[in-house]
Amino acid sequence: MIKVVERAPAAPSDDFTGPAWDVNKDGEVNIFDMILVSKDLGKPIDEANPRADVNGDGVINILDLTTVANNMGE
Repeated sequence: MIKVVERAPAAPSDDFTGPAWDVNKDGEVNIFDMILVSKDLGKPIDEANPRADVNGDGVINILDLTTVANNMGE
């Protein structure tokens, strides 16, 4: 028998040293980072999406999305 245990998402790790606009922390700024921000536009910041607030102003909005877009390809 397999027992499924749900737990809260882990807190964001402080060991990532890349730029904030690398939302998925894969070492590249690309469309996947834009997707992660765009799916949370207008939503409150919580433990599931703290990196979507790219510019750190406390709001997930178009400014976060344009920050990622302006840094595409890094």
